[in-house]
Amino acid sequence: MRQRISLKKTTDRDAEDAGFESAVADGAEEAQVGLFDALTILLTRRRLLAGVTIGAMLLVSVIMLLTPNVYRSNATILPSGSVDQLGGLKSLAGLTGMLPTDENSSQLFPVVLQSRAVRDAVLDATYSFSHDGEQKVMSLSEYFDTEDPDELRLQLGRATSISVSKQTGVIELMVETENAGLSQSVAAQYLKELEYHNLHRRRSEARERVDYLSRELPHRTEELQAAEDALSAFRQNNSNWAATTDPELLKLLGRLERDVSTKERTVSYLSQELEAARLDAQKDIPVVRVLDQPVVPTQKAGPRRTLTVLVTGMIVMMLSVALVLAFELMIKPKTTSGRRQYEAFQNNLSGAFPRVRRLAKRLQETTAVSV
Repeated sequence: MRQRISLKKTTDRDAEDAGFESAVADGAEEAQVGLFDALTILLTRRRLLAGVTIGAMLLVSVIMLLTPNVYRSNATILPSGSVDQLGGLKSLAGLTGMLPTDENSSQLFPVVLQSRAVRDAVLDATYSFSHDGEQKVMSLSEYFDTEDPDELRLQLGRATSISVSKQTGVIELMVETENAGLSQSVAAQYLKELEYHNLHRRRSEARERVDYLSRELPHRTEELQAAEDALSAFRQNNSNWAATTDPELLKLLGRLERDVSTKERTVSYLSQELEAARLDAQKDIPVVRVLDQPVVPTQKAGPRRTLTVLVTGMIVMMLSVALVLAFELMIKPKTTSGRRQYEAFQNNLSGAFPRVRRLAKRLQETTAVSV
């Protein structure tokens, strides 16, 4: 009895192994047939695929030929003041905006260059440059062909690029226009406006102290003069003030003398502080250290016509192959095993996307009628 049971188990295992091997063989055969079907479809539709790809490449080529060249002028600004050596780690940790920035360093230069005040000054300037051997004078409103201030700022922002190295703090300013001379002139104007901002518009703590002391010192000087005039008038009205023993006169004299002495010390202290604040204000001005001045570019920065056409051709070819295979598999299943897979795929697809199922039916009916 045990032998019969063991023989039966062995027979069942052999049947299971044979069924598994048969399923694997069928799956491999179906995969091979599916691959051959796909290659057959691609060979059949090769003219369509080639035509669509070449047509897209020709269209992009025409667009690239009509697109004017763009010239880029660069300027490199070295860091000044105290540069944060841990800037890269802070940016990775997300602490860039939480930690204070030294107001006397060049870390704020990118913000200044992108500010509205600097951009408006760059837009208001008139530029003289050489183009094709001729001297041209042009404003950015003429170049961008608009007078709208917001549109001008937007166009200038698109033509300008500012990047900062997190490791070294070096700032790179790039301006791209269709005229090489204009690109260089606009980049140079950016540097001029940055220097002007640091000298005249920038407000530092030392400059705030200079402004306060400059307003306060004249008032204190007037008070000192008034106190001195009061003491002088008292002495003139009391000619014997040096030898008097009147307590009231002595009390008033002492008060006037103390008032003059206090105001003299105040004026002297404010004068010293004003001179020190002026020196600090001069030292607080960050120096714009330009490593590379903007020059007139001799080679175009874009567009990259060949690369754009090749990439477009590859993308269109891949999309065309995918669409052709999807259309053929949905409309025309080739083999019996492929038909079963197709029907199962259609059932799953119709459950997820009912509209796609109805569209496939209509296409299939249209194909059948035409045949």
